Amino acid sequence: MKFSGERFVPNLSERELMTEHLHRYYSVANFVKDKTVLDAASGEGYGTFILSEHALHVTGIDNSQEAIVHAKLTYNKSNISFIQGSVENLPFSDKS
Repeated sequence: MKFSGERFVPNLSERELMTEHLHRYYSVANFVKDKTVLDAASGEGYGTFILSEHALHVTGIDNSQEAIVHAKLTYNKSNISFIQGSVENLPFSDKS
């Protein structure tokens, strides 16, 4: 996936920006231990992958088909799923 400036892509974005984005996920990693997690606006999937190291299962959702295809190819794990969709209309039942 090419860096367009619209979304963060590890190793293609500025180092300071990379540190800030990665810190957001690592700072909550302990809170998701053994939980089912939704990573809304998951982008290219790096954060979903980080959370999957601790969580029972993580679903990444993003409105970009390109980002979802990239995420599925790059971060393929049994406890991760990626779906295309809007965070304004999540395809999940309430309180799930």
